[in-house]
Amino acid sequence: MDLIVSKKVNGVALYTDEGLKVLGLDSNGKPYTIDGCFYDCNSHQMEQDNRTKANTLKIRASLVDKRTRRNKDWYKDIKNFKPIFLTVQFPNLF
Repeated sequence: MDLIVSKKVNGVALYTDEGLKVLGLDSNGKPYTIDGCFYDCNSHQMEQDNRTKANTLKIRASLVDKRTRRNKDWYKDIKNFKPIFLTVQFPNLF
């Protein structure tokens, strides 16, 4: 039995006002998508609601690089959402 298991995961790289951040799986174990993230950040009528959703994504994401900062309205440009493919390793507990 292998002690380490690898799993390939799709995710999203976010170029935010804090820097480059990465989202992998949501709380249900499903991968984040560009379309889903962009829609969530731009689908509300009130700009404050869009900014709140964008901030929620930033909190859930892991910071990778602070040097790639964008402006405060980063979530309005779909070019700031990039697909990524990760290989995650974790201990085999079974």
